Amino acid sequence: MTNTLSRHMRDRRGLNLIELAIVMAVVGLIVGGIYIAASSVYRNVRESSTQDDMLQIVQNMRSTYGVQGLVPSGALANTNLINAGIIPADMIQGTALTNAFGGTSSLTGITGPPAAFTITISNIPGSVCSDLAIKTTSSGQAGATNIGLINIAMNGGAAVANSAFPITPDSSQSNCGTGVGSVAFTYTIR
Repeated sequence: MTNTLSRHMRDRRGLNLIELAIVMAVVGLIVGGIYIAASSVYRNVRESSTQDDMLQIVQNMRSTYGVQGLVPSGALANTNLINAGIIPADMIQGTALTNAFGGTSSLTGITGPPAAFTITISNIPGSVCSDLAIKTTSSGQAGATNIGLINIAMNGGAAVANSAFPITPDSSQSNCGTGVGSVAFTYTIR
């Protein structure tokens, strides 16, 4: 009887380890699936935040400089932009301008004609560069003209004029690449 009982307990313990391994594998698959879904959602939120920040900067630049129809030429000082209320609060880290992906952002004035400014968003994933280029230009030349978008340059390449909008996925992917890159949008001040 004792031998039968001890053999039964030994067999039962081994079965518990197998069951535990199966449970751990199932839990691992569930956690992995949640992680993949959550990281995708988090990336989309950061991309949307970057796009919203950019549009807010465009509106604030136009409110500040649009009446004059003139933008200071060259790199615009971050402290002046922050003090004027042009930069959204979530982009400000001290006197540096950051984006939702931890990269830097900058503004450059162009005296014109037409008076304009360029928003450069750096150190973003290539896929985000591509998505921003596609989404911002999706309404074609007419839509770009309505929002005052003159051109877009991806990864320091040649600027694509609004007459060539919308930017296709193939074009944006080849210009943005797969690594970390940048995208620059040039808008009119009015």
